[in-house]
Amino acid sequence: MVYGRKQAYIGTEAPEKDKAFLQYFAKESTELSDWQDLPDEVFIELTFHYDSKIANDIEKKFNERYGNIVTTFASSPVAIDVVKHGINKATGLKKLLAHFGLTGDDLIAFGDSGNDIPMLDFAKYSYAMENGMSIAKKHAKYLAPNNNDNGVLQVLNKYLNKN
Repeated sequence: MVYGRKQAYIGTEAPEKDKAFLQYFAKESTELSDWQDLPDEVFIELTFHYDSKIANDIEKKFNERYGNIVTTFASSPVAIDVVKHGINKATGLKKLLAHFGLTGDDLIAFGDSGNDIPMLDFAKYSYAMENGMSIAKKHAKYLAPNNNDNGVLQVLNKYLNKN
């Protein structure tokens, strides 16, 4: 899958479960029978459906050949995302917080997969979801209840009621 700013693309040969996965995350998507037909536009992410355990190997091999230009991470047990090196949730949050004169010490963050690692490392109050990937749990300071049990809402309610 290839994600542009307003449109996502997937091969027509992709399994239906991958197409359904894309529809969940991308509002507008198009199927392509030939990747040569991909329009000339800015793309912000690639997603491959492989065992996420090979994400680091893919990044290493790509960067050995092309330099440090991408970052890969497991976004689910069966998906690997590829983005521009240095662009992640933490970089966006740092800019937003700086605008308001705040830092990571003022941040509560919640994550469940590899794409959340930089954000969880940055936030003073970082929570991994109980049903999240083990890699996210290794980088979070706290554990939040399951997503299916409104875990984020439960933690925020406790925090707001205490303060």
